[in-house]
Amino acid sequence: MRLVVHVDLDCFYVQVEQARRPELRGVPCAVMQYNPFGDVQDLRPDEDRLLNRSNGSLIAVGYEARACGVTRNMRAQEARKLCPELQTVQVPVRHQKADLSPYREASAKIMEIFARNAVCERASIDEAYLDVTEAAYEMRRTWAVENVKDEGMKSTNVVGLVEGSQEEMKQEAKRWWERVEDIWTENEIMLACGAAVVAKLRQDVFEELGFTCSAGISTNKLLSKLVSGMYKPNQQTLVIDSGVSLILNNLPINKLRGLGMKLGASVREYFQIDTVGELAAIPESTLTNAFGSSTAEYLIRLSRGMDDDPVRPRQAVKQIVTGKNFRGLHSLGDIESVMKWMLELSSELVDRLEVDRAEHHRMATGLTVGIGHIFFESGSSAQSTQQWTLGLKRYITRACQLRHAGPDVVAKDATGVVKRWADQNKTRTFRITSLYLMAGGFKDLKGATSISNFFKSAPCDVQESHHAVTQNALRGAGLEYDAYEEGDVHLFQHKNPGAQQCDVRGHEGMAPPSSAAEKSPPSHEKTPHIRGTNAVHGETFKFYRLEEIDKSVLDELPEEVKSEVLQIMKRKEMVRDHNTAPGVHQAKRKRLAVKPPKASIQSFFRR
Repeated sequence: MRLVVHVDLDCFYVQVEQARRPELRGVPCAVMQYNPFGDVQDLRPDEDRLLNRSNGSLIAVGYEARACGVTRNMRAQEARKLCPELQTVQVPVRHQKADLSPYREASAKIMEIFARNAVCERASIDEAYLDVTEAAYEMRRTWAVENVKDEGMKSTNVVGLVEGSQEEMKQEAKRWWERVEDIWTENEIMLACGAAVVAKLRQDVFEELGFTCSAGISTNKLLSKLVSGMYKPNQQTLVIDSGVSLILNNLPINKLRGLGMKLGASVREYFQIDTVGELAAIPESTLTNAFGSSTAEYLIRLSRGMDDDPVRPRQAVKQIVTGKNFRGLHSLGDIESVMKWMLELSSELVDRLEVDRAEHHRMATGLTVGIGHIFFESGSSAQSTQQWTLGLKRYITRACQLRHAGPDVVAKDATGVVKRWADQNKTRTFRITSLYLMAGGFKDLKGATSISNFFKSAPCDVQESHHAVTQNALRGAGLEYDAYEEGDVHLFQHKNPGAQQCDVRGHEGMAPPSSAAEKSPPSHEKTPHIRGTNAVHGETFKFYRLEEIDKSVLDELPEEVKSEVLQIMKRKEMVRDHNTAPGVHQAKRKRLAVKPPKASIQSFFRR
């Protein structure tokens, strides 16, 4: 039996600021974004950032302010009309962008406490999955059942016992904890031990750091995540085995992890159902006839609350990312502006990589450059709101080797990547609306024979070509093939033809060309995506497909960039889920290929 926990820090950004300024505890409080327009000045974490006259956008709202109707993304002045006592703290600013270091540092300390008595998997800056199985078995061996029951009754809500209001469920949970020992099953005792372990971990976090958190406790990630937010703040909720069907019965299908996109919509439309309970009632043979055996099995497991995904011990992120938006007419149109911002982003990235190396004894080997941009109609000046509304917004990435030679070198390499892309689009009118840098491909330094291997100064030489790449050539190179709609991908010719490169919406792959590809003349026909390994001066490193990106690092990105990347990831997940069903016609799969998110350009003009 596994005991899995999902922990969610309560209003985490607000709690971090309240820990720095205790006088803010117990009063309506919110954390707001800095004003990205005009001359942005650095504001260190230890400086006075209580700015009650500012009109920034709220990115975190405390429970006292929520009680007055204040919500996230509300402008500060609008929020103060609802709650005149609202205290607004601006996020720190460094390198002319939000500095999240105080929140990352607090998160790391919390994860260290969790890891003392559990397997800890950091899910985001304010979330984690814990496996407390071992600690629970140890408690079962040493504690009397009555002591476990007493501890659980003090700290833990129980769901799945009865339908009704929260107060009715609390009363039923109290009766459940008070049952005589003889009628408790071994699984129930183990769940109670797990709840006691979690209560102790949460108490340790509060006593040592002053942060409260809420938790869901069950036998898998799916159920724990589902119930962790049922009772907040500073509470924990237990799912008993016999109550799973009661919890899922009336749950909307799209609220279940894995059924929020195309597959869930297809299931609802095909069977004309809305809830997980209705899905669970469909015979396996019927599901198999409709979606194939593998998808049917997947749907059955989800509808029964089954999830085998293990908790993987990880307190460090898989990638380190930093980014910046350039809204509306503040967008970038020349390489000098790009270089200026690449220096700012590279300085932050290098600082964080140095801290990460000291803490986790590892070093990144790959660099991904993200470029958000918008194309305009031929001959337009891109200076009017109308042109911005009509422009076509896109988002691409490029991968290259990360050279550990200081922020200037990283900025130069990243700017070179952007310049090559811009040179190939010089006949078009465009503006750059966002930039991000992501370091990944970490190598463990522990026991390394020579650290010099990590400091090779090979240039960031990304080879580019506009040669057509056939499907057979891709398969011959051992790479995956994705069909896509014409116009979504740009192919280029660069000074060093020889390696194939293709922009994939939100992902890029490169590989040595096959002979078939080398002989192909330039073509404007539809070309498949390439995924694989990037060859740079005879070395290889892995770069990441979108679905492989550690989602927790997206918290470091500006909100619009984060939204775009998440949309792409969801779209790719939708296609993957759909294609698992046997019998899906190839032409239909091609029509469903990943497309850029249709984000509204109005987001550039939010103030």
